[in-house]
Amino acid sequence: MEEKGDSENEEEIIGADEPTPEDTVKTEKEKESTEKKVGREKEKQKDAKKQEEHDPSGIIYDAVLSNPVSGAMVTLYRSRNNKDFRPKYNTDAQGMPDYSSEVINASEAIPGPELEEYYDNSTLAQPNPIITGKDGRYAWMVPEGLWFVKAHADGYEDGNSDKDKAAKVHLADTLSVNNFLPVLPPQLDVNIPLLNLDTPVVSDVRAQTDGVYVRFSRYMKEDNLKASDFRLTSNGREVRLEDSDIVLCDTEQAPGNINYDGEIPSYTSLVHLNCELEEGRNVEVYVNTGYDMESYAGTAFGGVYSETRNVVPVPAVEAPAFSLAAGTYMGTRTVSISCSNEDADILYSTDGGNTWKEYVSPLMIAESMTITAKSVLEGYKDSESSAAYEITGISMDGQISLDVPESVTLEKGEVRRIPLSSRYLYGAEWKVIEGKAVSVKNGVLTGKKAGDAKVRLIYEGKEYDISVTVNDKAPDITVVKGAGVSAKKTLKLVFSKDAGKKGFSEFAVKGTGKVKDGVVSAKSSSEKVCTVKKKDGDDSKWVVTAKGPGAAWITWTVTGKDGGETLTVGQNTKVIVTRPLESDGIQISGDGLTETGGDVQKSVNLSVGQGVRLYADVTKDITDNAVLKWKSSNGSVKVSPQGYVIAVKPVKNNQPVTVTASLGKAKKSVTVNVTDPTTYMTMPKAAYTVKPGKKGTKVIIKPACAPKNLVPVDVKWSVTTESGTPVTDESVKVTPLEKGRGQVEVSSTAVRMTYYVTAVMEGLQPTTAELVVK
Repeated sequence: MEEKGDSENEEEIIGADEPTPEDTVKTEKEKESTEKKVGREKEKQKDAKKQEEHDPSGIIYDAVLSNPVSGAMVTLYRSRNNKDFRPKYNTDAQGMPDYSSEVINASEAIPGPELEEYYDNSTLAQPNPIITGKDGRYAWMVPEGLWFVKAHADGYEDGNSDKDKAAKVHLADTLSVNNFLPVLPPQLDVNIPLLNLDTPVVSDVRAQTDGVYVRFSRYMKEDNLKASDFRLTSNGREVRLEDSDIVLCDTEQAPGNINYDGEIPSYTSLVHLNCELEEGRNVEVYVNTGYDMESYAGTAFGGVYSETRNVVPVPAVEAPAFSLAAGTYMGTRTVSISCSNEDADILYSTDGGNTWKEYVSPLMIAESMTITAKSVLEGYKDSESSAAYEITGISMDGQISLDVPESVTLEKGEVRRIPLSSRYLYGAEWKVIEGKAVSVKNGVLTGKKAGDAKVRLIYEGKEYDISVTVNDKAPDITVVKGAGVSAKKTLKLVFSKDAGKKGFSEFAVKGTGKVKDGVVSAKSSSEKVCTVKKKDGDDSKWVVTAKGPGAAWITWTVTGKDGGETLTVGQNTKVIVTRPLESDGIQISGDGLTETGGDVQKSVNLSVGQGVRLYADVTKDITDNAVLKWKSSNGSVKVSPQGYVIAVKPVKNNQPVTVTASLGKAKKSVTVNVTDPTTYMTMPKAAYTVKPGKKGTKVIIKPACAPKNLVPVDVKWSVTTESGTPVTDESVKVTPLEKGRGQVEVSSTAVRMTYYVTAVMEGLQPTTAELVVK
């Protein structure tokens, strides 16, 4: 037995001397046997190498990591051009991978699509795509190669791993712009942002004796949150605010794994206007008075928000609670601390409050102590609570006892994590000590074949043995589409008003094996995307119908009986619903437009301070519920939600600016050419939005002049309706104030109207802004 194990030594002896004639036959047989052993060993090593799997993992998030996206569909792809990718390594002391030469040129490329969706046919059988949970996290274990991740969620622009700093392997420009994630090394923290382009609004305003707290529906760019963007009045007097009074409460830097054009941005969604207010008084709060606030995605706030609040005392946040009551316990105990307000942070102390630590995970108590915890939340008073624990019966070596199960049963091919009191045991050692029915890695069992095995956990110097039983493979479910096409493939439907046109698909569903005659059921993860119903009452026939654009899962389940045991098996089908795209579904019209040809069909010339109203006409049935949006490619040209375009300042190098109207996926653009006069007067914003009030709601509009020493005094103001008719009644009026400011007052009779406020100064061209009353 010992001689068989030393194959390398055996091969060396054979090649050392020439065999004698009488030993030739024996020697040749030994050589052939040795070569086969060596070959088999190399194949085993090669197969083992193929089975080594590593992460791509990360979080799908909205603006910042503390705001993960739940329900996102994350799909993993790999490069067809380099499945067997192996990184090259430098010869320096660090031995870091070198990807500089890993560029796939056109001559090396495989014809066809560059990306292919990954299907895991290993024992792990990992799902792809993954639907994220509340933490927004996704993770796969994959072999070496080139990888690419895409993410989709309703209400967001699609995201991917293209701009990740670790995506260093790329294709020649003639083929693709995809940057691939090389594995190895393991790719951790591949965090992918999704952009929400919805218009940000104020979601909450709290007026307290320590100031006003304004919360936004989206994370906002911090550079645009300054004193000029807020205004407070109380008891008829203005509360003066300085930039130092604007406190960003929940500021957070975006993840650093992305290649940004400049510095890593920071965003916030809660602003504290720090000032002293009198309890019981009313305070009027105005937000976006500087008209330059934008969400992290670059979407303008859209007008001035106003609200009146009564000033109340500073409230106290709910006190933290302990999962284990104070008292005497034998042995180590685990204590969790929570607060009913999920936005609050929890700090804890074990030395009577002299030092505080942030609570991030349950505390292991191995000795007697008193834990003091406090809840901390911006705009609230801190709240404290304490619990004293008397711990007895701890051994001198401080070993931690784990609640390890004595036995585990699983099916062949099943992957299951061993349930423990702690999910992650750092420094733990796992190994199979008996049998070949399972494999184990980091506490995860994989059923290899039917039979019994024993697994050992070694942790903190103590051994735990677990008996494992692997049964035959569980019964399967068969889901077929049409003429035997597997439903494991992605089902793509097109949403249309005509439900009979590509808007549905039929499936035949049945169980096999032990659930052959089982009861079939089906459920859609999002009925806004698609529904699934029985066809004509037949349990085996189902119809999936598209209801709106997006992505969803259909979960098919069959429940049957195996003797007295109930068995349930399931399978998922990914459904992607799109709309019929119309490339020419929008036409833009307006005064001053000229035809230019090409993709951008029209252009308009504006001088700084001038504006023009554009109209987007929908020419085809594109969507039922999409919102028409306007966007400018340069901040020097502003565009209102109603399509009013104004050149507010000169454009650098006189570059043309593109203004785009979009409805769903249909888009149309015009080019705006801006001329720069020596002197001019201009409005800082394209549009001002105001809500009518019973006694009148006011907004102050102030034009700017160039050069800067030209002060806009003696300005004449006028107001016209959207149709160009001058306003003659008292529903909307302008009262000129000092230094060219105009105070527009809107009474309750003006509802859902669009006006144009024009300022005229002698010697300069007039400048106009849109006033939207709603």
